[in-house]
Amino acid sequence: MRRDGMKFAGITQTRELMQGKTQVADAAAMGRQSSDAALIDPSNQNPNIADLVAKTIEVLQSKTVFQTALESNIEAFHHAIVLERKIDQVEDRIMEKVSKRFDELEKTTQQLGEANADLRTENQQLRQELEQSRAQSAVRDTG
Repeated sequence: MRRDGMKFAGITQTRELMQGKTQVADAAAMGRQSSDAALIDPSNQNPNIADLVAKTIEVLQSKTVFQTALESNIEAFHHAIVLERKIDQVEDRIMEKVSKRFDELEKTTQQLGEANADLRTENQQLRQELEQSRAQSAVRDTG
């Protein structure tokens, strides 16, 4: 089962955010204000990427145990995403090869079916000829 829809949505948003550096700078400046607003307003279930990046920057610059933990998590998550991409690429290549092989097998099966039909027809003709030959031999022997 493919995970593309969920997996790449955050990546696309992150890339868009990275292209707009001013948004990140503004978000970093407003980081605490927006995080406080998110805590106060429970209806804000979907925090925006800029806010998360601002918070991430703050934690990464904190020189605390949280910085180390977040760095480790980021590395682990990034590694997992890279591996998932590689797995998806391998799955795609395998599926292409399997599909190609399946098509070849279908074609071969069809050819074998046609050859089998031809052999059945030939066999039937030979039986008829044999029966006619036997019938003629029987008529000559009796007559």
